[in-house]
Amino acid sequence: MTDTVQTHGPEATQRLGESLAEYLLPGDCIPLIGEMGCGKTCFVQGIARGLCVPETMPVNSPSFTLVNRYPGRLMLFHVDLYRLNSPDQLDDIELDELIRSDGVILIEWPAIAADKLTGAVMWIEFAWDMTHEMVRRLTFRSDCHRFKPFFEELRRDCAGY
Repeated sequence: MTDTVQTHGPEATQRLGESLAEYLLPGDCIPLIGEMGCGKTCFVQGIARGLCVPETMPVNSPSFTLVNRYPGRLMLFHVDLYRLNSPDQLDDIELDELIRSDGVILIEWPAIAADKLTGAVMWIEFAWDMTHEMVRRLTFRSDCHRFKPFFEELRRDCAGY
């Protein structure tokens, strides 16, 4: 399944993340692909809100910490692999354990770990819309049929973002 949605500003990108959070279950893995500044962390903030992460916990990019953990309806692991140079370094952040956990894992710059991502995985690619600086195109792709209800919602409500 594949679908593309445009968002018109950070709030809309967060709302879309919040919508996805309603469908997330323990063990889900969401790789996030896109250049810096294209809305990945903004989207994660929406997912955190949808998972009831306390508002007192700011959701920031884990560029330097590599993994941020947020408690909520499900534990949320926000991972940034940009600074890793080798798949061997994935052991240092215990990526396999995070993937097998009862939480939800969101991975920015996932290419170095792509062969480890199995099960309920939904890839999301973020792209700038060159016609307007606030518009982003998010392409959702998954072979996991469990995400079918989310794709149906996207098709129904895509104008709402």
